[in-house]
Amino acid sequence: MNKTALTIKIDPILNQRFRIGVIEKYGVKRGSISKTIEEAIELWLKENEKQEVSNPSSKEQSGDQGVEIQG
Repeated sequence: MNKTALTIKIDPILNQRFRIGVIEKYGVKRGSISKTIEEAIELWLKENEKQEVSNPSSKEQSGDQGVEIQG
């Protein structure tokens, strides 16, 4: 499967909490952080796509500060 790199900047405490949660769920395995990020993005998209369908006028504009997509 072809993957795209995503570079983000997040709060250090959030990063630490996230990494601990990933280790607790998957252990220290190669690709576990990517797998968990993909799960989080899927959940976010499902939730926000539902909101757009139910209320398209409430769509918020947000910048992409701190996010770099390479691919």
